Amino acid sequence: MLVNPYCWPFAPCICGYMHSSLFSNNVKDAVRSQHVAVTRDGIKFVKEMHKTGCRMDCQDQGKVSKTVPFDK
Repeated sequence: MLVNPYCWPFAPCICGYMHSSLFSNNVKDAVRSQHVAVTRDGIKFVKEMHKTGCRMDCQDQGKVSKTVPFDK
C-alpha cells in the first residue's frame, strides 16, 4: 500500500479499521490475562503472557507475577 500511490487516499480508512479492531482485541486479551489469588503467604497478582501492539509475536507482553504479603 505504501508503494502504490493510488492506494494512499484509502489509507485512513484501512488503518482506522485495523487500529480499532486491534485495540479491542488487545484490551480483551489484557483483561483476560489478569488473575488474583489468595495464598498462604499473601495476595498474588498474575498477568499472563498476552498480545500487544500489532499482535505480532515480537510484541508479546511477558508474564508478570507479584505477591503482596498480608502484613503490608
